[in-house]
Amino acid sequence: MKTMIKMINRFNWMNKPNYSASYNFWESHRGYHKIWITRHDVNTGDLISEYTFTSAKEFREWMDGVVLD
Repeated sequence: MKTMIKMINRFNWMNKPNYSASYNFWESHRGYHKIWITRHDVNTGDLISEYTFTSAKEFREWMDGVVLD
């Protein structure tokens, strides 16, 4: 979990101020990590998407390959 938090901090640093990620501590456990990605938009409000990853490596690969508009 500690590595996932580091990856989330990296995601937040790379995508500020438009996007932010947060870890769902209540529904996550080893091998099943739920992360909320929030898009901050003044006109439409915040849009939240939930993603599930099996490891920090999988999240890192997704983070490096995702295209956010």
